Amino acid sequence: MKRFGLAWVVPAVALLALAGGCGGRKPPADGQGSGKKGPPTLPQFVTSSGIEVRWQEQGKGGRLQPILEVQAETGDLNAQTQSGRLMKTRGRFFNQGKPAARFQAPEVDANQDRHEVLARGGVTLTSIEPAGLTVTARNVVWNTLSGTILLRGDVRFAYVEPGGTVVTAAGGPFDRITMNAEMRRVTIP
Repeated sequence: MKRFGLAWVVPAVALLALAGGCGGRKPPADGQGSGKKGPPTLPQFVTSSGIEVRWQEQGKGGRLQPILEVQAETGDLNAQTQSGRLMKTRGRFFNQGKPAARFQAPEVDANQDRHEVLARGGVTLTSIEPAGLTVTARNVVWNTLSGTILLRGDVRFAYVEPGGTVVTAAGGPFDRITMNAEMRRVTIP
């Protein structure tokens, strides 16, 4: 069984905690408090700023593994569908619990139910392990189940050997490139 939801609930709870004194629940009309506190009710949609999301799924052996870490200046999150649109983002993709790539994108749509992350608006991916590969594209779609990364629109790549300063391989522009999550296998149709 996969565990979802906590990553999307944290920003919603933080927003509710900050807004707790601003128009929160009013006491009963008789002036007497009920004395009962129920669990907090989360709104379906939350719009916030200064967002940090950590998406985790249960991996092999039952342990939670990181899938995506993203920081965004602003965004809209939907706790019920475990999805969201984040603006002015940067973060990391993970593969089998290990950091695979850093990314930067003006906009990210993430949907846990579809196991998909769509980054758009001019995306830069930089490999972590193996280091040295930088890929840019207008749009990137990452499928977290298959580990496939699809890059579309003005795709370019450059490779600099770790510790080096000279580009030893480069290519592009291409309309489309597909690569695996390790960023080691690239297919150019």
